Amino acid sequence: MAVEDINAHGIPDLILCLKGKFVAIELKNEDGKPSALQLYNIEKIKQSGGQAFILRPSEFEKFKEEVLKIV
Repeated sequence: MAVEDINAHGIPDLILCLKGKFVAIELKNEDGKPSALQLYNIEKIKQSGGQAFILRPSEFEKFKEEVLKIV
């Protein structure tokens, strides 16, 4: 089964509920660029009161700090 068969296009890779808060994470490699649809969905999540991140390996420590503010 291909990844496209499992995930809808543009939906973040990880969807979490942390302490009752909606958190979405789009995983990218260092050079990866989010698609226009991914950016649109991330913005809609933020506008709706959720947290959304594009996470690259080099940004993990900063991401971890943000998540610790939630939990």
